Amino acid sequence: VVDKNGNLKYLVTQTDVEKSSQYPFATKDEKNRLRVLFAVETWPDRAFERLEKGFAAGADGVIIDTSQGFTKYENEMIAHIRKNHPEKLLIGGNISTREAIRFLEEKVDAYRCGQGSGSICTTAGAIGISRAGATAVYECAKESKNLVTIADGGLREVGDVVKALSIGADCIMLGNMLASTEEGPGEVTIGKRGGPVKIYRGMGSKEANVGGKMRGYSRLPQGISGEIEYKGSLHAWIPLIRDGVYSAFEVLNCKNLDELHHRTYTGKIKYEVATPGSLKEKGVHDVMM
Repeated sequence: VVDKNGNLKYLVTQTDVEKSSQYPFATKDEKNRLRVLFAVETWPDRAFERLEKGFAAGADGVIIDTSQGFTKYENEMIAHIRKNHPEKLLIGGNISTREAIRFLEEKVDAYRCGQGSGSICTTAGAIGISRAGATAVYECAKESKNLVTIADGGLREVGDVVKALSIGADCIMLGNMLASTEEGPGEVTIGKRGGPVKIYRGMGSKEANVGGKMRGYSRLPQGISGEIEYKGSLHAWIPLIRDGVYSAFEVLNCKNLDELHHRTYTGKIKYEVATPGSLKEKGVHDVMM
């Protein structure tokens, strides 16, 4: 594309056209570029340099990556980012209580909700601190006035995604569900049962080399590494997840996420305690496999 003087203004390739057609739901900015976020810890000597390099490279926002976001360290990091990069998207967390929501309100744009519920997290047993994932999302989302709630941890299948959204989450983290895709980190290997797998490392595991003695943390691991079944390409897996969510919304008679939240908070969509018999009934039963 050239201007009236014949000077080159834009260059559009066939690949650009094909990708726009193939991936219509891709999250892009006003310049049609994929939006990118990156993570920083709460240690200034590491985070400050990464912040400058990340935003200099064009990132749209940053996630403060810590297992406990209700601390003075997160507060100090938020203040630094807001002072130096006020226009950037800022995601806080992780948290799981109403008190923590009030702490983050008006300071960040969104937060990750979930502590101790991830499939590779052992925090609950290691130090005795965690909260049920569904309870955390419900309590935090109900308390929050302006923040976007991101459910993080314990999502194993599409039904879990639907449940998280229905009790107040605006979006979800797909750790376990995406870690074993072709695009995920690590090589595909043959697992202990003879099938293709990838290794999924918890950030609190020894293998991830996390947990020095800074700020009172011990070297006691708060996560594990393990094999998860290889799922193939992200491009085949994500549409299946999306279609499952669409189907759930149709069955629940909800047009969008706002209506889903409203129906939950007004009691039109209800949860109930499941008995052992109903739990068996919900799964595959009485057939030979």
